[in-house]
Amino acid sequence: MGVVRPVRATAVLVLLGALGVTGCSSTGTPDPGTGTTPDPSASPGPAEDATAGDGRGTDTDTDDAGTAGGGATEDAPTTGGTTVDPAVPPELDVEVVLDGLAIPWDVAPRPDGTVLVTERGGRLLAHRDGLTQEVATDLDHLFASGEAGLMGLAVEEDTVYLCHAWAPPDGPGDVRVTAHTLTEDLTSAALQDVVVDGIPLTSGRHSGCRLLLQDDGTLLVGTGDAADEANPQDLDSLGGKVLHVRTDGGAADPASAPPGADPRILTYGHRNVQGLAEQPGTGEIFSVEHGPAVDDEVNVLEPGANYGWAPARATTRVCR
Repeated sequence: MGVVRPVRATAVLVLLGALGVTGCSSTGTPDPGTGTTPDPSASPGPAEDATAGDGRGTDTDTDDAGTAGGGATEDAPTTGGTTVDPAVPPELDVEVVLDGLAIPWDVAPRPDGTVLVTERGGRLLAHRDGLTQEVATDLDHLFASGEAGLMGLAVEEDTVYLCHAWAPPDGPGDVRVTAHTLTEDLTSAALQDVVVDGIPLTSGRHSGCRLLLQDDGTLLVGTGDAADEANPQDLDSLGGKVLHVRTDGGAADPASAPPGADPRILTYGHRNVQGLAEQPGTGEIFSVEHGPAVDDEVNVLEPGANYGWAPARATTRVCR
């Protein structure tokens, strides 16, 4: 195993929501086998109050590892003979770029210095040079509750890709990725295409959804299991997976999919993927997902691999 090193960050954008809905919102009971189909009529709209919903930022399901939201304490990890002191904070330079947000979910910079931000309730914001404006976006039938709503985004020139929960009044909903064309002045983003749909949506729990645009123009999509523990191991379901797709929605690399799986699936056995990042220089893809009470995971993604959920979660810690 490698050595854990402190990170000096001078140009990293971090979203800190007042309620932080990226965690699970249960209150001490194990994950149910199935969720509840959302009622579209009960879904808050884009102007939703920041205090609405059940997402509270920590995953507090209990399990055999300890009590809800905690578990047994452990000594500082040792890696390759080097002891990491958890009391030593990383060397960070922090500057507030934008505040007053209502449950911010994702952030993406553009080459011109503009920063795009999503809020769970449905707002897409553009911020540059101290000024912030709302980008009018076509998000009909947005379902915003708990861990669902307007979530991940990725930007490519004048196109923004958005991941959001969609629940029409006359049928079942899903989590989907859509492409929108930005106007030059960033006042609006018109719906261009649906890239991926059919990602399972139930009560709003475990909805994912992180996007990562790769250098070759393909998209990685991290999804949640919709609080249905059957989804991650079901190779026909898009829940509890990392997907690899072209921007037209087709499979980017069918040969990398697990045998017998939907060809868009890159990896499976995930609980709720809400982080994706590429290691500069190596091209390795890292994912982050929530555990039921403890053992949140950071994984290196290997095409076709099974990451164990459900019911298993990672038991071997690999530090790099």
